Amino acid sequence: KFNKAGRPSEIREGNSFYSAAHITGSGLCGNIPRVIPENIDIEIDTKAWAPLPIFKVLSENSGASFDENYEVWNMGVGMVFTVAPEAAGEILAFINAQGFTAWPIGRAVKGTQVVHLKR
Repeated sequence: KFNKAGRPSEIREGNSFYSAAHITGSGLCGNIPRVIPENIDIEIDTKAWAPLPIFKVLSENSGASFDENYEVWNMGVGMVFTVAPEAAGEILAFINAQGFTAWPIGRAVKGTQVVHLKR
């Protein structure tokens, strides 16, 4: 079976790092599905991080719903990596050691390529 890039998925067999999504326009819900398989959903714990103050201002003054805030803006998350659960701690430690701030925000579950925002 081929992945969306047209390469056999077994090329990455044994890897702990599965994908990276740059969270730009379309926010978390629009960008993450582009890099996950069709049979996977991502559950995001929106309490896993504190959005920057600008997002509070936007949320309070735009009239947007909770879901729309996370669908339209990145809410302070600029990049999302999907990794093997058993490697997550080591990967987080490595990223943080490089001077970046990384934290776990969710998990992958069986599904249909949808991002679910958990409050």
